[in-house]
Amino acid sequence: MADGNKLKINLKIGSLLFSPFVDRSEEEVYRKATDYINSKIDTLRKSRSNLTEAQNLSIVALELALELMKTDNDRNEIFSAMKNLDDMLKSATK
Repeated sequence: MADGNKLKINLKIGSLLFSPFVDRSEEEVYRKATDYINSKIDTLRKSRSNLTEAQNLSIVALELALELMKTDNDRNEIFSAMKNLDDMLKSATK
């Protein structure tokens, strides 16, 4: 059952249809994510047309997981550099 802040949307990833209930404020993010995934699937289909849909989806899932992990690593490096700068500034003002 959906509450007032939830909205049922239809999303198609590859040939699969999903109808999740999402927060109204997140609908655009879901749609953009779906478009991003479908773009990756289309690119893969063009370069490797012999793969099944399940194989395409698996490869795209792996690519997305790798992107997420790289982003996480980059974020951690930035936070570490910021902490080092903060420590240097604190030491310089003593």
